[in-house]
Amino acid sequence: MSSKDTKPQVFFHVGLPKTASTFLQRNVFPVFKGIQFVKKHDFKHHDRIISSTEQPAVLLSIELDLDSKDGAKKMNTIAEKYPETKPIVVFRKHGSWVGSKYKYYLRKHGKASFGEYFDPASDNGVLNHKHLVFFDKIKVLEEKYGSRPLVMFQEEFKNHPWEAIEIIANHVGATYNKDDIKISTVKKSYSEHSLYYVRKLNRWYNYDHSGIKNKTLRFLYKKFGGGILHLTAYFAGIAEPKNGSAKKVLPKAAVQKINEQYAGDWNRCIDYASKDRKVYM
Repeated sequence: MSSKDTKPQVFFHVGLPKTASTFLQRNVFPVFKGIQFVKKHDFKHHDRIISSTEQPAVLLSIELDLDSKDGAKKMNTIAEKYPETKPIVVFRKHGSWVGSKYKYYLRKHGKASFGEYFDPASDNGVLNHKHLVFFDKIKVLEEKYGSRPLVMFQEEFKNHPWEAIEIIANHVGATYNKDDIKISTVKKSYSEHSLYYVRKLNRWYNYDHSGIKNKTLRFLYKKFGGGILHLTAYFAGIAEPKNGSAKKVLPKAAVQKINEQYAGDWNRCIDYASKDRKVYM
């Protein structure tokens, strides 16, 4: 039990986004026993929760872009206030991760083609080379927190979920009941057909709420824009585009090329993780 004289051990799951974070935050972490889980929506209240908990440990979980100013700020805040924090990070094979990020980008009204979204030749895309060097992120976490982060992989939660969950539970000192955990995809991605029509909609309809100052109107506009997008994905996605156009939205060859280009970085991350535990791929 924690007390005013004994501070709880803090664990910090930093994401990355699109690496089973929602699954962990909704289906796994809330059922952990013997640890105080802080939902991502309560992250801003972490100081109050950490200071008042009677649990011996606290698990923070939030998806961070570790290369952004906001991500660095949140990492620094936790490191400065709780210097004994132990970080947890989850990666996903590079091509699959870029593909998933691109799908999310289109769902948020993005217009660029996949080649424009990530262009390794010019490095002028929405996503850049620095975002894909995962081993650098491990070193940043080591530097910030002074300890080796627990490195996990999205593929482990997909292919060997119980083994992966057990690794995290043991790491944070939690127990759980298997019957309380639902092993399923929390958010299903759009189909190829849906992505094709959603991108066409985004290029036709210029979604922009930057000029709306009224909070209520801004909220309604965002809901309207999101509603149109989801309706398009649902109804238009039923019809298959001509000439295999849907497959060109997220070309498999481009995804495979990314995997090949970053194979060295991927293997370094697996080697790093395997020094601390068994890796399930």
